[in-house]
Amino acid sequence: MRTIGFRASPTEITYCIVETNESDTNILVIDKLIIPKSLNTPEQLKFVRNTLLDIINQNFIERAGIRITESVTQPSIERISFEAIIQEILASSFVEKYFLGQTSNISSKLGFKREDFKHYLKNDLDIEYIPNWKKFSEKEKESLLVAYAAQKL
Repeated sequence: MRTIGFRASPTEITYCIVETNESDTNILVIDKLIIPKSLNTPEQLKFVRNTLLDIINQNFIERAGIRITESVTQPSIERISFEAIIQEILASSFVEKYFLGQTSNISSKLGFKREDFKHYLKNDLDIEYIPNWKKFSEKEKESLLVAYAAQKL
């Protein structure tokens, strides 16, 4: 099974593709889609939609997750727009199941306490089943956690 995890920001979308088979799980891709500043907002959304839909289809993604903005933070209109277009992409693709994840439900799906989420991102805690955990950026870690959580759907 192949899963993808997304973590949007106002300027880029970080994503991770993970493949699980009977014996192990492998990280196939961890990358980011940089949003061209030269495009206006509708063109940026179209760019994101077309590019991510191609990535999903070319990689035969079965399940997905989106790390969404926490309800207690000051929202970024751009980030929320990108999260919304990713939801639309998933709804109109061949992805079987997907979820929207905040800290609490990502942690729950992965079996650790919500309070530990930030500790994993800051390298205070290590996730043994994800190779080279500490070398990834915070956004990459969030997309990894979401991709692994999507396996639990």
